[in-house]
Amino acid sequence: MARTAFVVEHFTGPERREVAVRVSVAWTLLSAVVVLACGGTTAGGGLAGQVTQEGVPVQGALVFLSASPSASTETDAEGRFLLDVPSGRHELTVRHQDADGALTERHLVAETDKVADLRLPRPTRLAEPVVVGAGMAEVTWNPYSGADFREYKLYRASSAALDESTGTLVHVGMASGTARFVDESVRPGEVYFYRVFVMNDFGRLAGSNIARLSLPVINLVQGGDFEGDVPGAAPSSFIASLDKQRWMVSDARAHSGTRALRGTGSYSVETAFNPGITQRIPGRLLTPGARYRLSFVYQRESFTRPDPTSNDGSLGNYIRLEARADPMSLYSSFSYVMDGVDTTWQLLTRTFTAPASGDAVVAVSVERGSGVGTVPDWVLWIDDVKLERVVE
Repeated sequence: MARTAFVVEHFTGPERREVAVRVSVAWTLLSAVVVLACGGTTAGGGLAGQVTQEGVPVQGALVFLSASPSASTETDAEGRFLLDVPSGRHELTVRHQDADGALTERHLVAETDKVADLRLPRPTRLAEPVVVGAGMAEVTWNPYSGADFREYKLYRASSAALDESTGTLVHVGMASGTARFVDESVRPGEVYFYRVFVMNDFGRLAGSNIARLSLPVINLVQGGDFEGDVPGAAPSSFIASLDKQRWMVSDARAHSGTRALRGTGSYSVETAFNPGITQRIPGRLLTPGARYRLSFVYQRESFTRPDPTSNDGSLGNYIRLEARADPMSLYSSFSYVMDGVDTTWQLLTRTFTAPASGDAVVAVSVERGSGVGTVPDWVLWIDDVKLERVVE
């Protein structure tokens, strides 16, 4: 065009008008190409097109040659682009990431002599994960409706820096219409991050935003307040000892609510651990190495030694209320109280470190030596049994 302008300056006479007309036409055609291709032509040709998403132009989408990502450009405010490539057919990749991290991607073949109409799929977005039970969270997202769908891949991590390489694959979904998953391997008191990717036969179609899940610290003991149990019956959520002990739910007294657990019995075997009530806590709910606190409240209604005048424990002259947790054995550490009578509710706790793997067993036990002579039954009330993570 610069040379054409120079020629116009030196021509005179009638032919000058003709040349001027030609220059004007040439400028008009070039302007049309600029608006369409968002930049201008190149000596080697170019590939022009527009990127839209659900009918709306996409600004800032990255367009590049799939075989040579360095040959790239970005779309303008109208979604248009011009990529400097040789004439012919080329495989393009179009990628756009929203402010919330939702990523959409499309691969297709385009030609330099045709305007490429590149339509990105609807963004895939995760909803806020919902806690649906102890150690369970439901993750949902909007389904992908394209015919090129192959599978969903849902990843989880402990930090927001999450992609296919840094996250743990927790779910693969093969049905495009099933856009939900219940994660049953999360632990109360922990924070997790999720991201789902949509795949076709050739690779990734879309990546969702990153959704954060913070699980609250909860009581891991089920039915520890005994409110759901029937008075006069054994507690439904615990295994109650039947060896010289009787444990029944009662509404005669309670620390909170209307019911508590009443235990009574005589002596227990001195050479073995005889728990009064136990409950197994699934290891999937415990974070290895984290600290947990087992607690319950109690009232000793009748809780005396067989021979109050003697302190000789070797003769079985003792009575002890214990709070135990995994590993549950005679030699594990525990918290305990000795004989006495309570007019108000008392608190007994034990703090321990969760094992590296496996379940934990929480237990409330009463151990009593046989002593000598007639041994009266002990009577004990407990309520509000809890196992909670210690917040450091």
